[in-house]
Amino acid sequence: MSLKEVEFDLDGPPLTAEVRSGFGQLGSYRLLLWEAESNVVLEDWPGNFLNPDDDEYPLPGPPAHQHNRICEALISLALVPPHTFDVSLVIHQGDEEIGSVEDIDEEGDPDANKPKQVWFDLFLKLKGGC
Repeated sequence: MSLKEVEFDLDGPPLTAEVRSGFGQLGSYRLLLWEAESNVVLEDWPGNFLNPDDDEYPLPGPPAHQHNRICEALISLALVPPHTFDVSLVIHQGDEEIGSVEDIDEEGDPDANKPKQVWFDLFLKLKGGC
């Protein structure tokens, strides 16, 4: 599987990254911003899904600085039956959603009778120049 890329306008408004969870599942996450072509983490934002109003983060610097950086969302959910989930990492430029990656299971397990813990690791590479 290749790393999904999100193209953005180098001269456009600032970029933000948002972590989302659907189906009312409780959980937490860490959102990482990796420097381009490097093992250096520039930002490490912790969060949870108790309040969806604080899960969007401005990427530091102008859009031109974001070229080839990677956003990574490490997500942990405590699924309650029937274990449906929908998690995503979304990139915005200004007010426009310009790209995302998600993992979703709308069916779940109809026979599930107890909670279970699951983890996700979502990546997006930022590509300037569109």
